[in-house]
Amino acid sequence: MSRWPGRKQGHSWRTASVWACFVIPRLLSLLATVVVISSCGRTEEAQAFYEALLAGDISALDEVAADGIDVNGEMIDGWTPLPFSIGNKRFASAEWLLSRGADANSMDGGGNSAISWAVKMRSGRHVRLLLERGSDPLSLRALSKRERSSM
Repeated sequence: MSRWPGRKQGHSWRTASVWACFVIPRLLSLLATVVVISSCGRTEEAQAFYEALLAGDISALDEVAADGIDVNGEMIDGWTPLPFSIGNKRFASAEWLLSRGADANSMDGGGNSAISWAVKMRSGRHVRLLLERGSDPLSLRALSKRERSSM
């Protein structure tokens, strides 16, 4: 008999382990990000900038830029906008930031460069864009053996 009502025999522990190992940590991470964003006393402009970067909304980014937002300024947990955009696979946001003077060699709070994030995310478009804009290919940091071999 299954331990969970409505579940077939043999699937309950596999389902539970998937939830425990993958789904719940991801949800907690997402919740922590929301809590950090809402609790760090951000201005409306900074919040709009963050949301526009995450959405890849160029028209919203243009509106926020009119308010004088710093494209190299620190956002949350030491993240700067460019590695944040690349880590979230937002090509349009990354391209917009670089066209507005973002530092192609900017680092996140953990010391990973924008190009390191592009390699981690396995995004050839981002790597190419960063190299075209002068990113230092030797600034790759903290790459695992698998990530180095996929380059």
